[in-house]
Order: sequence, then structure tokens, then C-alpha cells
Amino acid sequence: MAALKIFISHSSRLRDDETSEPQALANWQLLQETCRDLVKDYGDTIEIVVDFQGLRPSDDWERCLNQWLAECHAAIILFSARAIGESNWVRKEATILSWRAALDPGFRLFPVLLETGSAATQLDDDPYFRMLNLTRTQCVQGATTAGEIVGALRQRLGEPETLGGVSETPYETL
Repeated sequence: MAALKIFISHSSRLRDDETSEPQALANWQLLQETCRDLVKDYGDTIEIVVDFQGLRPSDDWERCLNQWLAECHAAIILFSARAIGESNWVRKEATILSWRAALDPGFRLFPVLLETGSAATQLDDDPYFRMLNLTRTQCVQGATTAGEIVGALRQRLGEPETLGGVSETPYETL
């Protein structure tokens, strides 16, 4: 059985000047722990596709990200205040992923609002993200740990044994 490819969009990587910024560090750790907990819970029924695990030095990273966006069967967007306010890549990824979700009922999109309150408000108030209609599906809100995020995603994703056969993405069909 083919693994369900789950792309994770985020703006969590620490910048050189943010190593002491507590929220950036917390979001970076939360991303890594969420990936670990997903793999721990779902094993080989899923394949996590995320930049810090899948990109190597000398990769054409833009091409890799674009291919992952086309090939994934599901996606998680981790919306931090920085992802909403500063990241053009999160905007690009959210655009592509919300378009895929709008066209393909089998594609699963899981928006996760980090930094409770601020991210939810910023997402609703941002004209760009509001246009993407990301809140048409229930967002994960209020989760502060990787375990809580994975628990909330599990309610929508299902149990590992129920993931079953993954259909081809439009990209794979081509």
C-alpha cells in the first residue's frame, strides 16, 4: 500500500537574529515534534514531506517544493503570526494547497492555527488568506503541543489502519 504523502507548510525555521526569540524557537520545536509524533502514530502509512527533512545541500529547493505541492495527498499548514504576516512561501503554498482542496474532494487540507488567538485573528483579518477561504474547513485551534496537534489531526485524518489506498494526484496521473 502506498503511503499517504503529507506536505507540511510552515514558517518556523530560526533566523540567525532570532535564536533567542522565544516564540520562533517554540514554533521550530513544535514543527519538529509534530513531525515526529505523526510518524510515531502513523508509521509507514504516511510520508511526511517537509523541507528540513527532505532538502539536501545542492537541491533545487524551489523545484523540490513545487513538486511536493503537486504530489502530496494531504497537507498541514502551520499558521504562526510570522507565517501569516511575513512568509511569501506560506502564501504560495497555501494558495496552491487551497486550490487543490477546492478542486479535489479527496485532497485533505488541515490548517493549524498556532499562537492561539493571534494567528486566528490574523488569518481572518488578512485579505489574502481570507480570499483563500481556508476557514471553510474547521481549523485546528488551541493546540499548544505536538500531541494535541496530532490528536486533533487524527480526528480528521483517521486511524492509521483506515487510511487505505491512496488515489493518484492529478500530477501523478499526468
